[in-house]
Amino acid sequence: MADLFVSVLADEEAADLTPHDGNDENTADKAEEKQNEKEKTTETTGAVTSDGGSITLPASYFYIGGGILLAVIAVAVVILALVSRRRKKKEESGFSVTVMPTDDMTPTEDMSPEPPAEIPAGSLKVGRVHEQGARSEQQDSFGISDESLVATHGLLAVVCDGMGGLQDGGRVSAGAVQEILNTFVLSRGRVAPKELLATLLRCAVTSVNDMLGEDNLRKSGSTLVMTYINNGYFSFLSVGDSRISLYRGGVLMQLNREHTYQNELLLRAVNSEMSIRDAMTDPMGKGLVSFIGIGRLGYVDMPASPLKLYPGDKLILMSDGVYNAVSSDEIASSLALPVDEAAESLKECVAAKNYSNQDNYTAVIIGYDG
Repeated sequence: MADLFVSVLADEEAADLTPHDGNDENTADKAEEKQNEKEKTTETTGAVTSDGGSITLPASYFYIGGGILLAVIAVAVVILALVSRRRKKKEESGFSVTVMPTDDMTPTEDMSPEPPAEIPAGSLKVGRVHEQGARSEQQDSFGISDESLVATHGLLAVVCDGMGGLQDGGRVSAGAVQEILNTFVLSRGRVAPKELLATLLRCAVTSVNDMLGEDNLRKSGSTLVMTYINNGYFSFLSVGDSRISLYRGGVLMQLNREHTYQNELLLRAVNSEMSIRDAMTDPMGKGLVSFIGIGRLGYVDMPASPLKLYPGDKLILMSDGVYNAVSSDEIASSLALPVDEAAESLKECVAAKNYSNQDNYTAVIIGYDG
């Protein structure tokens, strides 16, 4: 503004210094009139300089300065209105960015506040099966986030299968589920699904490893499979041999793979290190090579990006006590029913086999009504 003032004033003064024609008969009169006008202007447009003296400002300066001032004020009002509106919208949405209690949850662009989830709680129906079978204790555990959290968090479901061949499998599976649910509740705010699931797994692994201690790693363990649903999409993560499958259009599709020794044998076979037949028939093939409680995980399954849900879709998370007892066709037949009926049908289907060595069997079924 100071530079503008000086340049305008200099222009006006320069105009006053323009030589007059000496032959003008009214020169004296015009000079007197001009002096009167300048004195009159001084009364209304006078300004004080830094040394306390008085200077005369041209009226054009005030028109320009006033216009600029008004423009600045208008821009400031618009900016304040936009900021106020944005802040109000954020408060009304009820969302805030919260850092999770791990280093992995540092806020990123994916954590920017977003509108509430597109899937209302009523659009997701959840059924469950949780039976002990013929075993002496229940070592399966499962958890489902509260329905009231769907609008702010989305929906999380997890199934853990404590490994019966190891000690304290039930304690490990229950501890992993509890840690995952507790951490999920703290995750208010928008986090990329892959980052969220990886963080939940990390919390569970750390919790179980701390609980067991270094000397007891590999002596106890649990599988894990979980899914996260939000904004019409789902993602998942699995460790071990518990499954997640998608039922769509009458077809059941397994989404993850089992982390068994057979997969490693097959890799050796395709690299001509052993025969494919030997890889498929090895008696140790069903042994797990990655599970919670092993220490450092060897394998984790998760999709590259979230998958879209369509009306009529159903997701099923299940321990091996389910899919080892009944066929994929039998599971699909149960899932063709409404969610509550599907869970009861699956439970009865497994029980009807009446296997003397029936393992614990657990399933969480999630239906999307659209």
